[in-house]
Amino acid sequence: MQEFRKGRRPRVLAAFFRCKQGRPRWEFFLYTYLQNQAKKKRWTSVTWVAAKGQTPGWDIQYKDTNGVLQVLEVKTTTGQKFSSVEITAGEWAAASKKRGDYHLVLVADIYGAAKLQFIRDPVGWVQEKTARTTPLVYRFSLYPK
Repeated sequence: MQEFRKGRRPRVLAAFFRCKQGRPRWEFFLYTYLQNQAKKKRWTSVTWVAAKGQTPGWDIQYKDTNGVLQVLEVKTTTGQKFSSVEITAGEWAAASKKRGDYHLVLVADIYGAAKLQFIRDPVGWVQEKTARTTPLVYRFSLYPK
C-alpha cells in the first residue's frame, strides 16, 4: 500500500478519510472505485443512492455494459471476518427481485487491513443451501382503537 507523508493525500483519499467512520466511509470508497472502473469498463450511471437518502434495498448502483442495473449493498464489521450479516426485509426483498444483479459487499476489519468479499445473488446461495437466513426480529404493533 502506498504511504502518504506530511499529511498529503490524493483528493479522493482525503475525502475518504473525512467521511464518517464505518459503513458510510466504505460506501464512499466503493462508490469512488466503481466510478473509476466505469470509465474502463464502459459502465454508466454510477450512483451512491444511500448518500441521497434513498433506501431501495441497496447502497450503490450502476448500469453495466449491457445497460442492466447492478446493485450493491455494503455491510461492514470491525472483526477479522463475518460469521453472519443482518439484512433488512427491504434489502432481502430487493435481493429476491434483482437476483444475479444484487451484490452483497462484505468489508471485514474496517480499521485494519480491510478485506472485501463480493457475494452475487445471496438469494441463490440460500436456495442452493450454501447459506441460510434466520428471522431474528419481528415488529409487534398494537392496532389503534
